[in-house]
Amino acid sequence: MTKFKGFMGLVAVAAVSIGTAHADVIETGSIASQGASAYNYPGANVVLAQYDTLSLPTLNALILTVKTSEAANVAVNNVSGTDYGFTNGTATVIIGLTGPGGLSTYLNTVATVSMGTALGNSITNFAGLTGPTTFTTTITGASLATYEGPGTVTLNFLGITGSGSFNGTSSAPSNTLFFGGGANIGVDVTADFVNAPEPASLALLGSALAGIGFIRRRARGR
Repeated sequence: MTKFKGFMGLVAVAAVSIGTAHADVIETGSIASQGASAYNYPGANVVLAQYDTLSLPTLNALILTVKTSEAANVAVNNVSGTDYGFTNGTATVIIGLTGPGGLSTYLNTVATVSMGTALGNSITNFAGLTGPTTFTTTITGASLATYEGPGTVTLNFLGITGSGSFNGTSSAPSNTLFFGGGANIGVDVTADFVNAPEPASLALLGSALAGIGFIRRRARGR
């Protein structure tokens, strides 16, 4: 008896990539005391082409992929005239992402230095993180309407805060070392619009599946 092993694949949606847009470098950072203040910094915008419903099938979802290239650091402000060593200094940089359809989320960059020496009467920067990060979010439902049309939409990236914390040890007196940090972040955004297959495509898929079923029945009859 001859055995037939069939393969069946279902293609329910198709993705149309409108393109990638690039934002200018976002600079963000601060010198924050041990749990005290942080500051706002400039952001950047990304402009994307909308989904043209006049020439393309019905839109089901929008997948936004954000890729960042970043260089973050921990900054230590020593307000005394004496050098002090420390361990476990951390800086967290938070980038806000907002856009049409109620899009609102955050991207976090965390830089950590295991140990270092903060020079007296100066701000010393310690490299904590360099590398890419990828973030993906999906937009569906009524929110899609703002991404449809012949024009463009704008996504806003804002450096919300660059705050620091000190979770280690140091011989420095209280209120002597102030931890913070910052990052230079470049942003690329790819918009993938996921649409429903056209009726002709569904009919073709149905014919293909029917053919597979016929072949499998023939194979069993041998």
